[in-house]
Amino acid sequence: MGIESLRGLIADLAASASALAVLGAELQSRASGKPIHPSLRPHIDAILQELGANAAMEGVSPEELRPLVTEIRHFWLLDGEFLSNPERAPGWRAPRAASRTRPESSMVPQA
Repeated sequence: MGIESLRGLIADLAASASALAVLGAELQSRASGKPIHPSLRPHIDAILQELGANAAMEGVSPEELRPLVTEIRHFWLLDGEFLSNPERAPGWRAPRAASRTRPESSMVPQA
């Protein structure tokens, strides 16, 4: 195995992550009605075509797309947090001061 095998694995996974980002950007664009920048549009279209995403998106309303955008963003943020802080324990905790003063906003990531 070795470093070249690891680089290949990373490249494969990065391509999948980038494809998800492209799909997410397209879903966001359709859900919000804000167009993707014109210089990116041909590249986005080519990737979506290769993924078969255009057919999957047919007939899906902006309202139906919004939760999917949120789901992709959630995964992205959670994974980014894990990548940046792998030593952090999983779960959430409510600090004592926050739970007594503002229960509606007391949940914070566990340190």
